[in-house]
Amino acid sequence: MVHYMMQTEVRIYLEEVRSHLYLKTDLEKQLINELNSHLQQKIDDLTSQGLSEEDAIHQAILSFGRAENVARLLYEACCKGSWADALKLSFPHFLAAVLFVSSPLHKTEVLLPLFGIFISVSLFAWARGKPDWLYSWVGYTLLPLFAGGFLLAPAITQSFEAIFGEGAWPSTGLLIEVALYYLLTIWVVLRISLQVIKRDWLLASLMLAPVPIIGCWLFYTQQAGGFYAGMEFDYLNQPVAQALMVLGFTSVLFIRMRRRVLKAGVAITVSAISMMVVGQALWGDIGFFGLLGLSLFSLLVFIIPAITNAAIGHGDPLPDRP
Repeated sequence: MVHYMMQTEVRIYLEEVRSHLYLKTDLEKQLINELNSHLQQKIDDLTSQGLSEEDAIHQAILSFGRAENVARLLYEACCKGSWADALKLSFPHFLAAVLFVSSPLHKTEVLLPLFGIFISVSLFAWARGKPDWLYSWVGYTLLPLFAGGFLLAPAITQSFEAIFGEGAWPSTGLLIEVALYYLLTIWVVLRISLQVIKRDWLLASLMLAPVPIIGCWLFYTQQAGGFYAGMEFDYLNQPVAQALMVLGFTSVLFIRMRRRVLKAGVAITVSAISMMVVGQALWGDIGFFGLLGLSLFSLLVFIIPAITNAAIGHGDPLPDRP
């Protein structure tokens, strides 16, 4: 009984280390197994010196240090990606930037093959172990769902106007289609986002980073009637393309940095600044509070995953016995 309880103490320590690792699942398992082996060796050495098993386990855990510090050192030793991984992570941002600069945004023959590329790469990488560079591709795969939501928004607006007696109701068939689309979109986005957040909430934030930027562009062009009138806003595409290019270079820094706090700081700062630049280009001089509101809006892609991660935890817990 004592042995089981003490091994449970070791398991709790290893679980705390694992909960702060934020690495690939198979790599985390490998590191935890190696750490457990070293702990068991240390415990055996201490018991051979005459300590009781209880004291040996306690001393072994103390000698390894705080779980958060051990996890940080392991993370910094293993998290740095290669230049090839950095290119793979940033490439979707650069590709989207080129799309905005060249302005084929209304051409189905361009958008559909490009969307097919995003889906194919995402599915391939997802099936091959979910490397860190996958998640920017997944983010752009989800963007058409958000775009469809923007395009269907007038039906929702018309429904609210009808409730207050200021217009006619949309057709029942249209409302059913809109409702089903929104439910499907919410289900897909939540399901994928929760899986990524359990892997690493920072990667989930990086995945969603283009959403506020392109979302503002969609909102502006929709309000101006661009999509429905066949208009193109080439002069507005340039700042969006620049912001996406900046996200691409930020992705390179993100995957090459070792310290997690620096990764978070760079990603949050760049996302907020990019959002303010795009907002300034779209709406002109919106003042300090307007810029502050846009930056806070961009921070939602970091705040929401972080809060969700705190609620659901990271990864799958270790088994009862190490």
